[in-house]
Amino acid sequence: MQESVGFLQMQGVVKRYETKDGDVHALNEVDLEINQGEFVALVGPSGCGKSTLLHILAGLVTEDQGTVSVWGTPPKAGRTDISIMFQRAVLLPWRTVLQNTVLPAEMRKLPKQESFARARELLTLVGLEGFENKHVWELSGGMRQRVSLAQTLVLNSPLILMDEPFSAVDEFTRERLNIEVARMHQLANRTSVYVTHNIQEAVFLADRVVAMKSRPGEIIEIIDVPRNGERGLDFIESDLFNQKVAQVRYALSSFMEEDSIK
Repeated sequence: MQESVGFLQMQGVVKRYETKDGDVHALNEVDLEINQGEFVALVGPSGCGKSTLLHILAGLVTEDQGTVSVWGTPPKAGRTDISIMFQRAVLLPWRTVLQNTVLPAEMRKLPKQESFARARELLTLVGLEGFENKHVWELSGGMRQRVSLAQTLVLNSPLILMDEPFSAVDEFTRERLNIEVARMHQLANRTSVYVTHNIQEAVFLADRVVAMKSRPGEIIEIIDVPRNGERGLDFIESDLFNQKVAQVRYALSSFMEEDSIK
């Protein structure tokens, strides 16, 4: 991991939404600094502002207070150095797997030959070699998410944001996809921010797990997960993995118990 500090910075970030039932305080005084090359997972209950935080980093939502910077400049929708992957695959049914994968590069008018070559390489990396000419309806849910992952990476953006991308697939497929994400993150040394409800998933993927509470969304603890080599199934069976899962679970459950007493 590179030691460049301050690649991504959030200071005093506050976000409120107006609804017919009154204001929703989504985020409150969030401070977070992420180093270049890190994998950071945001975990917490529904309503803790994880997705809002991610959308602010993507430039899709604007904070009400505080400052946010990526490489020293505010995030903005359409930046080629930031890519985001959503919970469900955004694929066009009339395009093939290869055509869907290359779509972000086409929209940015990047060189066609290079873009298609990278798309093919990524499809091989996510285990879809030979499926380039298939259409969306010919794929399983897990395969569609693999296409979506390749599509997210095709721009080779240094910052990848993922908003619960595998929550809709079965546990076995999710485990395999997590291994692919961990492997590709390490190969490219990019910076990744990952939103999840799943504590085990967060610990498996991340260098640091950011535990958040709701009402309003705040960071309650950041847990380091030492990365010794490539993350694989052996890590899931290790004492370190179990210790870190317990630490994250304790941080979240302790705060929920305290909150219920108030």
